[in-house]
Amino acid sequence: MPLFVPILRLALLFLNIYESYKMLKPPALSARNGGRPTQRALQQRKRDMKGCLAVWIVWSCLATYERFFESIISLFIPFYAEFKSLALLFLILTRARGAEPIYLHVIRPFLKPYTPALDSAFDLFHMIGDFLFALAMYPLRLVWEQWQASFYTYSYTSDVLESESDNAPAHPPPDWTRMNTIPDGLPQSASSFADLGIGRPEGVKFPKKVNSDRPHGSRHTSGESSRNVSRSQKAPEASPSQV
Repeated sequence: MPLFVPILRLALLFLNIYESYKMLKPPALSARNGGRPTQRALQQRKRDMKGCLAVWIVWSCLATYERFFESIISLFIPFYAEFKSLALLFLILTRARGAEPIYLHVIRPFLKPYTPALDSAFDLFHMIGDFLFALAMYPLRLVWEQWQASFYTYSYTSDVLESESDNAPAHPPPDWTRMNTIPDGLPQSASSFADLGIGRPEGVKFPKKVNSDRPHGSRHTSGESSRNVSRSQKAPEASPSQV
């Protein structure tokens, strides 16, 4: 008989899980109710939910009893394994119909006087747990913030550099056709364009070559000298009386 106890416990646990799975499914829709579940289906689901919770409460109390008290009580009760097997078989066969009376008449009256004290103790444990969790997470939070700051700074710098390189204006090659003279630093000879690897631009006007034979101090151009000559030719000759 003691060999059947683990098998019955596994069977009870499997039935609890399977019924919980079926209970969590939404109720069937009804075409007569406009595609919504009927009121009867909703009430039946509510009753199934209460029965499933009662089964799980009884199972939890049974597991707690087996963990802390069974090793002591089994020493004083003869045929303990047989009685336990019958109790598990009863829960398997009756399910919620057997678990609800146990909850209402045994578990609930036993826990009801201690409910305020248990609530206060659980609230205190909850606050202590939150404090310990926050205290344990504080160093990790500092490390996480430092890593985020360094990562975002690096990504922002790289994005700014990429945007500046993308938005930088392109420098087109100079348009030689719109220039009247060759810039300083380039040779003035025609063969120098071939030496530079570019073709000779069309429309480039080279400055006129200045005559190096003229005196250094003379500032008159050739046009001014021709005008002076024409004026001297047109001047009237002096009369003998004026002489």
